[in-house]
Amino acid sequence: MVETKTKSEKLKLLFKIVFPILITQVAMYLVTFFDIYMTARYGTEDLAGVSIGSSFWVPVYIGLAGILMSITPIVAQLMGAKKREEVKDAVQHGIYLAVILAIAVFLFFFSESIRSLA
Repeated sequence: MVETKTKSEKLKLLFKIVFPILITQVAMYLVTFFDIYMTARYGTEDLAGVSIGSSFWVPVYIGLAGILMSITPIVAQLMGAKKREEVKDAVQHGIYLAVILAIAVFLFFFSESIRSLA
């Protein structure tokens, strides 16, 4: 834990914490922006398809990323409590959760395509 006394120290620390989060959020929204921007050159139907796809995918992606980001404070808590042997289990469970969520999302979005192949 870092102790700060002045406002400038607090602002430096805040910026150090917020900057990577800000860059990540801006980058995630810029991906959607550029997808839509590039598709607009093809036509209105293509633009509509990408826009609708993005509006469905972005909340799903952010929700799943939020769930998986819960591993970070768990690992930090275990490291702070000097329970380093339990960190491996927490990370492994996070990987298992990520795989299960990936399969669930894949089946949800592509279930109709899979059924049409059979």
